[in-house]
Amino acid sequence: SHRCGGSSGGKGDAPPGTAVMTELYIARIDELLDEKTRQRYLPTVSKTRQEKVGRRRSAAGQAASLGAGMLLRWALYQRNIFEDETVTDEWGKPWVKACPSLYMSLSHSGDYVVCALGDQPLGVDIQKVGPVRESVLQKCYDEGERRILQQAQGQDKERLFAWFWAQKESYMKAVGKGLAIPM
Repeated sequence: SHRCGGSSGGKGDAPPGTAVMTELYIARIDELLDEKTRQRYLPTVSKTRQEKVGRRRSAAGQAASLGAGMLLRWALYQRNIFEDETVTDEWGKPWVKACPSLYMSLSHSGDYVVCALGDQPLGVDIQKVGPVRESVLQKCYDEGERRILQQAQGQDKERLFAWFWAQKESYMKAVGKGLAIPM
């Protein structure tokens, strides 16, 4: 048997006072940059994930997609769930077909992938710290965030930029409506 989380078998919020479970997994994917290594591990993930990996053009993109699928499979195995096929709702939010009461979120950036599983809506994002992108700053950050970033210098500014972005991505994933909600 497997533990899907929740008792109703369907999506929904836990009653007040109920313990909320969230599991977070992170892995390095730099070894998956090697083509032979990717080909060796590709059969270990779901058909849907294999197709997704195949649509990525760059080695880094393929490594990230494959690494996310491998980490999801491993995380599910930890819960005695042996099917990792995912489906998406009308907004593109993924969930595990074998366990519809389990919430999941995946992210990748740089050499890392992250996977979150839980019994409540959740979102996870990981961001490699890098240069502040002015066009994204103007389009996606509010006045208060821009003011904080204007006061920061150097690496602090880059870290804050990535931290704010990860917060936004995580929230959008948790809500499950994508860019239909304001950033």
